[in-house]
Amino acid sequence: MAIDIANRDYGDRPDGIPFQLAAESSIPGINTEELEQIFEEQTVIPSLDPKKNTQTIISSSLYSIEENVFWFGTMIAGKSPEGSNERFKIINPNKVPCTVKFAVKPRT
Repeated sequence: MAIDIANRDYGDRPDGIPFQLAAESSIPGINTEELEQIFEEQTVIPSLDPKKNTQTIISSSLYSIEENVFWFGTMIAGKSPEGSNERFKIINPNKVPCTVKFAVKPRT
């Protein structure tokens, strides 16, 4: 890489003027590894399989690592239009902003 300085005296420093360049590279990204942070208001369990799950009573919404699924818990139909609300913590650890889109899909 070179920097050309207009109207400089090339006889002054014929080999060029040394300079130091400092830069930082960053890409947009979302933290998908720290499940305890993402689901800080819910329970994170290893699996929905009772043989692998150490939690015997499920009393809240939870995220299962093995199945990669969020379980909202048992839902009862009611007259409330609000339904069920859950909050997830989405963390962008980098300096570049990014857009995140979410979709709720049935398990297959």
